[in-house]
Amino acid sequence: MKKVMIFGYGFIAKNIITYLKDEYEIHLVSRKDYDIDGITCHPYEALTEEKKSLILAINPDVIISTIVEYGRFGQSQKYVEFVNYQLNKEIFELCQKIKNCRFVWFDTFFSKAINHEYLSAYRKSKSKFLDYLTKYNSCDDVSILCLYHVYGPGDSKGKFFHELLHTLIKYKEFKLNTDGYQKRDFIYIGDVVSALDLVIQEKEKTCAKIYEVGTGNLNTIRDAAQILRNEVESALGIKTVLDFSNRSLSDELDTLKADNLELRKIGWSPKMKLEEGMRNYVRHVAKKA
Repeated sequence: MKKVMIFGYGFIAKNIITYLKDEYEIHLVSRKDYDIDGITCHPYEALTEEKKSLILAINPDVIISTIVEYGRFGQSQKYVEFVNYQLNKEIFELCQKIKNCRFVWFDTFFSKAINHEYLSAYRKSKSKFLDYLTKYNSCDDVSILCLYHVYGPGDSKGKFFHELLHTLIKYKEFKLNTDGYQKRDFIYIGDVVSALDLVIQEKEKTCAKIYEVGTGNLNTIRDAAQILRNEVESALGIKTVLDFSNRSLSDELDTLKADNLELRKIGWSPKMKLEEGMRNYVRHVAKKA
């Protein structure tokens, strides 16, 4: 059984553990000490030499960094860059000291949106680390999963579908400051984890190979929001209102969809249709409402 070490415990990491905890010996390195059945947790305040020595002694086969800072809640640009670039760089350098250890990092499709101002500190710092990885001359085994618009159970506070879903459940109405005709490649979190599973198992070693994780199809935000609303009404037996404005916010992101050929080469394909994914997401949240 492979030893997999996950840094960070947010949306992506929680789902990795949910789906794969029976497949691998998972070690979680996080800011807090979580009590998760079958998982060894290693809390840390900083990557001290003592903590690094502990990680080296565990000798993981794979290190996965899910550590990320979006800067949605007023965090400084300096802090966003520290998390997304410097801290990930330290984790990568630690992985390089472990023989035959694969480093897996999650990039974002936002890195391609060079003229997009939304979450610019997040985008720029992620791009900076991607540039570092792709230009690192002596990396042995690095895989990069470029995520498109991920949704599903455990989605983070502040993200669009999280806010839409919880607002509809609580207030039965949601107002958008857009007409909703922007297009996105929506990918269910379960399909993201299945892609990661294949990347972990892939025998070929590559230096900074990029796997684009998305369906390869575009849907409008308007259509996705209406599907989610319909699922809320069906699951909870309530009537809700989606109030779209006439404001058009179409931009360069509208044309960005995943080229998932590299994943398909290793046997992956997305399984979850948008309607089914939204149904699973709503039912998961509705159970706790």
